[in-house]
Amino acid sequence: MKWLYCVFLICVPIFSQQQRSDTIVAIVNKDIITYGDVLKKVKSIIQSIEASGLPRKQKELRKAASMQAKLRDMVDTLLMQQEAKKYKLELPNRENIKKQVEKQLKKQKETRGLDEFALEDVFYSRELLRNLLQARSAYSQGGERRADIDTFVQPAEICQYYKDNLGKYTKPPKIKTRIITLFYSKNDGREQTRAKAESIVRELRNEADFAEIAKLYSNDPYAESGGDWPRKLKDNKEVWDFIGKGELPKEVDDIAFSMSKGEISEPIMLDGESYCQIVKIEDMVEGGAVPFTEVQPEIRRRLQNEKIVSALKGMLTQLRRRSFLWPENIFRNPNELE
Repeated sequence: MKWLYCVFLICVPIFSQQQRSDTIVAIVNKDIITYGDVLKKVKSIIQSIEASGLPRKQKELRKAASMQAKLRDMVDTLLMQQEAKKYKLELPNRENIKKQVEKQLKKQKETRGLDEFALEDVFYSRELLRNLLQARSAYSQGGERRADIDTFVQPAEICQYYKDNLGKYTKPPKIKTRIITLFYSKNDGREQTRAKAESIVRELRNEADFAEIAKLYSNDPYAESGGDWPRKLKDNKEVWDFIGKGELPKEVDDIAFSMSKGEISEPIMLDGESYCQIVKIEDMVEGGAVPFTEVQPEIRRRLQNEKIVSALKGMLTQLRRRSFLWPENIFRNPNELE
């Protein structure tokens, strides 16, 4: 709560409930923002805070903090609008923004506490900032850059990212198995079960059909379908599927992932369990690095997005620094986006 208390101390003189709606709370170059302007933007948030069961002091702290945060957003938006005028850019269309928000709200039930009007402001600012970035990184007719903003990703950068993050682009091996499970209680104890399992393995290695043998001898629920395990839910249907390393009991996992396609294991006696298993590797997908050509477009998009985000932050910081802003402490640190 310390940060909230600090914000309260800074903004109580400005955001007192007794302020008139035309009281100036911020000056951005030649434009002003009034108390009433801010209040309109946070009206629903204020109502929500008032309806909460918080003590009065906490309500006031939260209201002050909400208004201060919204004021900062409004200052940034005003700075961007002023900059857009310099480049003769059309401002984002509010009706189009509203349609985007409605579409987003239909897709996403959870709006993280933002109401429709707050989302409109977020979408508006984001589009305005993107348009500004595009204008400021564009080339003039003579080929000279308008500003030092470059979001082009060099091929060498893509290669280096791939090398530095090879772990992200490595596919783990996967196997599809058939199993036979023999419970000690159904086969006259542990040693008798082991002997029976060894006999079954010999039979299987003499070209017996694993699925048929599983139906004859296995004691688990997968026997009827020939021991095809594991099963996973896909599109609400249980299907026989591949499995990755670490998803099986350790003894089975270590052995299964050391085997080749078509190979049949020795009886696997599981520590602390009341059964043993025989595993066949029905199919497998080799692990390894995903080819660079497959992931190159994804890496380019990722790096370009990082550059765009960095450029957007840098541009806002630059706008704050070179502008006249009052109060001077409206941003705790004008070089750092909050």
